[in-house]
Amino acid sequence: DVTERRVIGGNPFLDPEEALGGDLSLEWYYATASILSLGAFYRQIDNVIYQDVTLVDGGTYVPAAAGQQWQLLGAANGRNGELSGIEANFMFSGQDFLPGVLGGSGFSANVTLIDSEFETLDGRTLGLPGTSDVIYNMSVFYENYGLSARLNYQYRDEWISPIEDPEEVWGEMERVDATFMYDLPIDLGGARASVYANLNNLTDETDVRFAGNGTINQSESFGRHYMVGVRINY
Repeated sequence: DVTERRVIGGNPFLDPEEALGGDLSLEWYYATASILSLGAFYRQIDNVIYQDVTLVDGGTYVPAAAGQQWQLLGAANGRNGELSGIEANFMFSGQDFLPGVLGGSGFSANVTLIDSEFETLDGRTLGLPGTSDVIYNMSVFYENYGLSARLNYQYRDEWISPIEDPEEVWGEMERVDATFMYDLPIDLGGARASVYANLNNLTDETDVRFAGNGTINQSESFGRHYMVGVRINY
């Protein structure tokens, strides 16, 4: 863009990201379909790929622009990436605890706390693209008598997009989804038939991206999504 003195493009000289790390977990299966677990993880990451904005000589692209300072927007390799965190997971199924029809009910929850950072080419320290500090989800479900139903809530706090300027972040995101499936009690010559429904973004959330100064520069809303159908398994 000669007018804006800006170049946007890929980087064929990128090095691949390389990671070395370890995980430690403790899991307690306290019933047939129930679990309580705790985990910790650490990663050391080299050549962190992120989107950077640097200044280059415009003559590299347009000879007449030699000596002008142009912006180059594209992927680059950062340094000294680190990722660490802890995760807790709990799932309760009434299969071994509740009588009769209630035995198909259950609940699950998961929370992950993450700390991440890397160093940009100009020496800034930022969080790793695509990672939030806090992620959690909760579900209630029922699975019995051919019926499978689940209501799920997901949350993540703000995060740097892997394909945007690292000074810009997506705001916190929430989602409420539901799924239903019922096995039809009919004989199809050995095949099994079921009806299903997937209901996404029930609360009609809007995703917002913020510029480095905290102002909104993008807002996305895709509405609620519903899909219903019939599935036949042979």
